[in-house]
Amino acid sequence: MTDAAKETSAQVAGEVKEAVHEKVEQAKEAGTQLADDAAQKAEEVKDAAHEKVEQAKEAGAELANDAAKSGIVESAIHAKDVAVEKAQEIGHAVSANIYSYSLLEFRF
Repeated sequence: MTDAAKETSAQVAGEVKEAVHEKVEQAKEAGTQLADDAAQKAEEVKDAAHEKVEQAKEAGAELANDAAKSGIVESAIHAKDVAVEKAQEIGHAVSANIYSYSLLEFRF
């Protein structure tokens, strides 16, 4: 191989090496940017998911609170119904006793 051919070959090899190095650096930069973008997106998704979890917790607590209130109201209504029923039973028993006593008084 002649000196001119060697020089041209070395020059081409240097240019190819430089071009490959440039492409490798561009690929590294693009990869770093993609990784940064993915990390940012993952953080956004995590934040959004956390917010949804908090909203779900709040909604669940509200539903539980509403259910508890509903249960308390239902229990109070039932207690009132039972109290009215017992008062009516006592009223009938008292009326029956008064009637019985009044019959006894007339016998003597």
